[in-house]
Parts: sequence; structure tokens; C-alpha cells
Amino acid sequence: MTEKFQFLMPMQIYFGENIIQKIGEKTSAFGSRALIVAGAMAKNSGALQKVIHPLEKAGIEYVLFDKVEAQPRVPTIVEGAQLAREKKCEVVIGIGGECPMDAAKVMAALAQDTVPISNYFGEDKIRNHPLPIITVPLTAGSGSEVTPFSAITTENDYLEIQTVVSSSIYPTLAFVDPQFTLAFPSAVTIANGVDALSHSIEGIISKKSQPLTDLLALESIRLVTMYLPKALQEPQNLGYRSKLSYAALLGGMVIGQTGMGLVHHMGCHLTLDLGLKHGTANGLLLPWVCEAALGRDRYKLPTIAKGLGATISESTDEEILEKVAEYIQRFISQIGLADEIKNKDLSHEKIKNYSARTLKHVESSLIGSCLVSKEEIEEIYRRALF
Repeated sequence: MTEKFQFLMPMQIYFGENIIQKIGEKTSAFGSRALIVAGAMAKNSGALQKVIHPLEKAGIEYVLFDKVEAQPRVPTIVEGAQLAREKKCEVVIGIGGECPMDAAKVMAALAQDTVPISNYFGEDKIRNHPLPIITVPLTAGSGSEVTPFSAITTENDYLEIQTVVSSSIYPTLAFVDPQFTLAFPSAVTIANGVDALSHSIEGIISKKSQPLTDLLALESIRLVTMYLPKALQEPQNLGYRSKLSYAALLGGMVIGQTGMGLVHHMGCHLTLDLGLKHGTANGLLLPWVCEAALGRDRYKLPTIAKGLGATISESTDEEILEKVAEYIQRFISQIGLADEIKNKDLSHEKIKNYSARTLKHVESSLIGSCLVSKEEIEEIYRRALF
């Protein structure tokens, strides 16, 4: 008998080359004026105009808010929401990587509300009905186009990421057009591909894993490990890029159900403090978190091994665990991710600080389905970074 589980993803996905041409027609169902939320990535890659053209063709007026920074801050979100209210926008379109899409989600909620943004931090805190949200990912990695999450950076004594989690900010529509990913260099492709991989592996080792998410995660893992190296060899091969966009989409669907795990909570400190790309930080930590989690929840070992393609026939648990950790490490090294940590200002004191801050999040006290200590988190950081 299959275990009990639930799976919610109340949205429409449009996937494929040049699928962005449909955005005008589909947006018109929600109104005639849109707030477009973007950052430098959309402008510099030429993607912004490719989205605007079909909107104009469909008679959609738009207001452009293109100030979203690499890690969106509270004032940015508030300013965008205020603009949406002032211009009476009826729909919000987020274009870019994770940050513009995450920002668009909360702007859509605040455009219909006047509460402090801090009221939304946590789970299920949004009480109003946001404007319809449309997402257009330009990279293959974050999966934000299909998640009910938004990560917002706050600043007090130090930079910290606060999350907004609510089914009400699930995008209404997502347009996943792999052609957009062709514009970005290898470093972006690597970081985003590893981000997708981390979503799927974390989804399997999560205490919230379930049959459907495991199924999606396994396919995502297979696609990333097979096609990321190929895309790096042939960056303009749209077939390879399409496979990675699909893998990222599946990874987003996984994390949308299982939530963010220890890899993400540990990785955010490396992003905010050291300036590492989000996917890079996740990738450096992934082998060691995975090893620690599977060492406790060994019943998940065959599932992970299957996804990674590791041979496990007649192997003991210890042998499978070693193979899984080695495979992830080897893959990370193969694509050149490990070099990203060189020349960063790291110290054991910083590691202790990151570990203490990680444990402030209740969900971070779990690794798989087990409690984890500050000392164990410190050890994972040391193994990953030194």
C-alpha cells in the first residue's frame, strides 16, 4: 500500500522553444496592464524585449520595474508593490533567475495589501489574494517558476534570508522557454544546473519526501548529470539546454512540495557573506550533507544511488553510501564547481558563526528526518570548504 501524501501545484506550465510567444495571449485573460519585474539579467541578455514584444502585440500595457538586485531586499519589494498599486496593474510578470521571480511573488501580494512585509515571513502568513503571477525563467536551475516560496534578504546586524511560504504565491502561469538559457556563460550554467541537482537530491533525503516527488527527483537527477557536462561542451546546443530546463522545472516541482533543506539553509550564508552563487554554495555542501543524511536514513540509499546511476548490486549500505558521496563529489569536480571557493576569506570562526545562524531556523535542525547539532553542521562546513 502506498503511503499517504498530498501534492499541490495549482498552476499552468507552458514549456518549449519559442513558447514565450504565447505570453501575450495568455496574459490578456487577467487584464490589460502588467507590472514586469526584472533585473540586469533580463535587460542584458535581450530576454526582456522578447517578452515585451508578444505582450504589446496582444495589447497589454506594461509598467517596468527593473531594479531587482542579486539578493532582493525589503525596500526593493516594497517599491515594486507600490508601483503596481499606483499604476493599477492587474497582473505581475517576473522575468529572470530566482531573484526577480521571487520578488514578483511578494510584490503581487503586497500590491493587494498594505501590511509590513515582515508579516509575511514564515509559512501561510499571506491573508489577502495576490495579483495573478506569471513567471519566465531565463536560467535552468532555481525552479522558482513553480514554487510557493520567495527568499528576501534583510539586514540587521548581518544579512539574512527570510522566506515567504504560501500556496497563494504559486505562480498562475509559467513560461519555460529553453532558448533564453543560450545567452548565459558556463559559470551561470554550472551554478544553476547544480542548484537543480541540489533541489532533487534534497527532496529525496527530506522528511517530506513522497512517491511523486521521488519520481520527479530521480528524472531531474538523471537529466542534470547526463546533460550538464554536454551543455558545457556545446553551449549553443538547444537540445541539451532544453533537457536542463526540464530538469530545473522538475527540481522546482520537487522542492515546492518538500521545502528547503539543510543544504539551502547552510548555503545562504556562503552566498550572502562570501558572494558565492546560490547554486555554487549548494553544490559545495551537497555531497557532505547527503552523506550525513543517508548515514542516518539508510533506507533512502537505493533511491539516491539509482538516480545517480551508481552500481549497487550486492553492495553493503556502507559501500553504497561511499559510492553516492564519491559520485556527487566527482560530478561537482568534473564540471569545475570546486574551484569557486578558492581565494575566499574563510576562517573557522566564520564556520562557527554560520553554523549557529543556520540552527536559528527550526527546519534546519533536521537532516533527513533526524536532528542535527551545531557541531555536526560545523563539520559539514569544514569538509566542504577546507
